[in-house]
Amino acid sequence: MTTLETARDVLAPLSEFTDALSGEKEATLSSVLPLIWKIRACLEDEESDSPLMREIKHSSKQDFDKRYDEYNLKMTLNIATFLDPRFKNMFVTMEEEVKMELLLKVDIVHLPRKHSQEQQEESVDDTGAAASKKRRSDLKSLLCSIASEKKGADTRQDSATPMTTPSDKLQGEMTYYRQLRDISPAEEPLAWWKQNQVEPPILAQFAKQYLCIPASSCASERVFSTSGNICSPRLQVDLMDKHAYCILLYDPDVTSPNHTDQSRQRGPRDQQT
Repeated sequence: MTTLETARDVLAPLSEFTDALSGEKEATLSSVLPLIWKIRACLEDEESDSPLMREIKHSSKQDFDKRYDEYNLKMTLNIATFLDPRFKNMFVTMEEEVKMELLLKVDIVHLPRKHSQEQQEESVDDTGAAASKKRRSDLKSLLCSIASEKKGADTRQDSATPMTTPSDKLQGEMTYYRQLRDISPAEEPLAWWKQNQVEPPILAQFAKQYLCIPASSCASERVFSTSGNICSPRLQVDLMDKHAYCILLYDPDVTSPNHTDQSRQRGPRDQQT
């Protein structure tokens, strides 16, 4: 077996990992640590390995570990993995560091304004006003009035109570979040956060910030490749910049082989925009 064949056998299982991280319609950054775990497992020595195969595995593992040894990179990957409800209890390797980092950043998180309490107060006032206008003496109306008055008193009492700091809220959210069951790896984490953003609001904002980061540059490289095909001299099309930009955004199929053949058959005058 030649050196190239041995390298092929060692690296072949890793090709699917590259394809998995090249997507652009799902969260990929939080999948890096699980894939790293699997890659390291694939690079472990086996009894049937030849000396050359062992050497290639050791060199690949050393180079791989060196690429992911930078602290800020490891922190970003761990935070993204922690915020993924699929892997929060399995692949996070810097749990305490992640908690400290989020606590340091909690003051800059902008939470959406909550109108539920204001609406509840308005509904209580409206209910009380309606009850006083109707002046019903039946038991149900009296109980509704008492219940509304009690809710208003409780709301005022709660508003007078000093609120906890954002750090205290975030610590409570992290405890609550860790106790939730992990969802299936087949589910989409952003969809889960969309449904559960009300309960841990601070963590939901962090999830939006981190889970939207792509794990690779494949998406941007596709844009450059598509723009190169659109503006290629082979198409024999004299497009203005704004028209080429519109085609790039709204008509990605323009780069298909059929379109290229049709463009070649048509003259430049027929295609001018």
